[in-house]
Amino acid sequence: MDISTILAKWRVSIGWICGLAGLYYSTPTPRFYLIGLLLAAIGEGVRIWAAGHLEKNRAVTTTGPYGWSRNPLYFGSLWIGFGFGVASGSLVFVLAVLVLFCVVYVPVMRRESVFLSTAFPSTYDVYSNKVPFFWPKPRRATMGHFSWALFFSSRELLTVSGWFGYALLLGFKLL
Repeated sequence: MDISTILAKWRVSIGWICGLAGLYYSTPTPRFYLIGLLLAAIGEGVRIWAAGHLEKNRAVTTTGPYGWSRNPLYFGSLWIGFGFGVASGSLVFVLAVLVLFCVVYVPVMRRESVFLSTAFPSTYDVYSNKVPFFWPKPRRATMGHFSWALFFSSRELLTVSGWFGYALLLGFKLL
């Protein structure tokens, strides 16, 4: 088993462990808390939008935010982590989020790219030549139709719940 497989399996748990450590060491201020929550909300909005388009393991998704980035779920996750880092009032937490993302999520994204290229060779090759790997490039793309069924079939509702729970815990710490 290679490292990207291990990271893929444990990425959510690693993120939560780091998030709980960040919560413990946080020193939020009202200003940073509000700015950070706004940034984290933008990230969650991107994830919700992406989850409503993703047909995981059935096709290469090219609509919605997938027309701008091949990895909008991870892009949203980065914004959530960065936002909560800012909300925590801790530069160390912000830097830890960035390091965690580079060390854990970049290899996972590369692994998924190889999988999609193997599973859907002609579709994914054309798609990957048009759409950036990570940083979104707004362009004329097929917006497609957001599907609540796809959203609910993903585990994104757990992420939304975790987002609100973390925001509340950080808010209690602020008080």
